[in-house]
Amino acid sequence: DEGVRLLPMVKTLLQQEADIEFFLRNSGHGTGTLRIAATAPYYILDLVKAFRERLPQIVVSVDIGNSQQVLEALDEYRVDIAASSQLLEDP
Repeated sequence: DEGVRLLPMVKTLLQQEADIEFFLRNSGHGTGTLRIAATAPYYILDLVKAFRERLPQIVVSVDIGNSQQVLEALDEYRVDIAASSQLLEDP
């Protein structure tokens, strides 16, 4: 079932969100931009909304593309976080 396969990825995203929030709150900066690439917006919109509510001073941008485009954006440092509905193996 796809939901079962997505659950660990969503948990990872939630942990990353908490880690980012902790870092930003404790870094003394608290401003900037978080660039996200995703294969579909529907599974990250709630996370982006929660992030914006907790850290409204951070600009969040979301770029949508296919799995290859999302991975390339991350590899080329054009985004900070990539979320894909397709399982990608780490080379």
